Amino acid sequence: VLTRRMPASVQPNPNPNPPSPAVLARPSLRTEADEALVYFNGVDGRSGGYARPPLPVSVLLRASRPPLDRLEVRNLGLWQEERLRSAATEANPKRSVGRGVDPCRLATTGWALALADGERRNREILEALAPLLRHRRKEVGNADLIRVFDGNRHAAIGPDEDGLAFRARNGVDFGAVDPRALPYYLLIAADPKRVPFEFEAQLSPPFAVGRLWFDDVDDFARYAAAVVAAETAPRSAGAGRPRAAFFGPRHPDDPVGVGCSKQLTVPIARWAATDWRNWGVSTYHGEEAKKARWVEELANPDPLRFLFFAGHGLAYAPNDEQQLRMQGAPVLADWRGPTRKGISSEHVFSAEDFPKDGSWPGLIAFLFGCFTLGTPRHEHFEFSAPYGDLARESFVAELPQRLLGSGQGPLAVLGHVERAWPFSYRFGVEDQPAAFADCLGRLLEAHPVGAAMEPFRERYAQFALLERELEATKRVDPIHLAEVMTAANDARNYGVFGDPAVRLVREDEASEVRPFP
Repeated sequence: VLTRRMPASVQPNPNPNPPSPAVLARPSLRTEADEALVYFNGVDGRSGGYARPPLPVSVLLRASRPPLDRLEVRNLGLWQEERLRSAATEANPKRSVGRGVDPCRLATTGWALALADGERRNREILEALAPLLRHRRKEVGNADLIRVFDGNRHAAIGPDEDGLAFRARNGVDFGAVDPRALPYYLLIAADPKRVPFEFEAQLSPPFAVGRLWFDDVDDFARYAAAVVAAETAPRSAGAGRPRAAFFGPRHPDDPVGVGCSKQLTVPIARWAATDWRNWGVSTYHGEEAKKARWVEELANPDPLRFLFFAGHGLAYAPNDEQQLRMQGAPVLADWRGPTRKGISSEHVFSAEDFPKDGSWPGLIAFLFGCFTLGTPRHEHFEFSAPYGDLARESFVAELPQRLLGSGQGPLAVLGHVERAWPFSYRFGVEDQPAAFADCLGRLLEAHPVGAAMEPFRERYAQFALLERELEATKRVDPIHLAEVMTAANDARNYGVFGDPAVRLVREDEASEVRPFP
């Protein structure tokens, strides 16, 4: 959270898209006395204090990663140009990612599955996912729009192949999607140690990418069965009212919790409660967002279809034995803040807390916080030594694996890889939760989760392009440049764990959704 001199109350930005480069590039009038402190998202799992101490915002200039690769920035620009052309020619630009391509119809988008070259379990993984592959083949209906990168007809992802090289190998650019070259929806079933998380970011505009990885091959089979069941089971009028639950905990002496709750969870939950007709919407913010409430929501007999969390994720040192089990676990209101210097398993919801009995068919979770989806080996932000290690090896967070591999019905987890920043919902003095609300609106309109995440890809592209423009300017506020660089990297790290083609399962008819707020 950025703490600075600003109005006591700032209204959310009604524009569902990120602010324009012209707005973001306004010269700063700040002085050193106005400089903000950055309070990082993330709680140290051992000490119970912040995983990173607050820093002056000017430190971000040397803390952020080096500029993006020029080819990546060029491709982002091409994608933005294609978006503008689509908006000018399509009645509903949200539904168009290329000529004749509707992200809500897999028959036009295609679908692909990619494995990692050299993974010894690839044959077993393919067998486990075979029901999902057959289901997608039937849904797409055109063999030319189905692609399997397994080393047979199409080569698997190579050990040194990045997302840009993968694009080039398949003859695609960042412009309009051509599913005959590479389908719009791509599921990567690979360990991030072999195919790093950056691979997804390099593909995401314009493609909708998801990741799936389990230590147990049987979890792949359970997940495939859950997706097929959710998408083929007949809808029953007596199944109960679909529900959505929003959690935005606050903690004493913690500006991060206040920001996540007040500026993000509360506005979008209020919007959902008004416009998600025929849904039961529960909002837990502040002291109400405790672990017991989370457990109660899972125990409710009415189907829980959507779960949203915004707050801290647990963080551990690379050599900590708890890191693989607990990193990224959501921290709830039971934690009493960073000044108390104490945290326990009773303050968080981890993989071990997910009930072994019960069923949540069609559940989609959006977990905003540090490391909620996974942890790369190397940090993308420098703080002391260049590119310190976050983990011994890159890994997927345990909670998403438990949710999707349980065989109890959850379909996808949306969230963050690496550290999460307040720039996700705030920039300068403006609250900007609209990207989250736009994502939720798309989900309710039956957009698959990969397409619903497009507002975050749009945000990434705009900040990345602005970053390059500011770097070329001789006279630029270094603090403003640091904010833009960090915001670009933050937006780049959103992702999908699960098949990006799954969508929200519900019994009610589609509702007309008004713009947020």
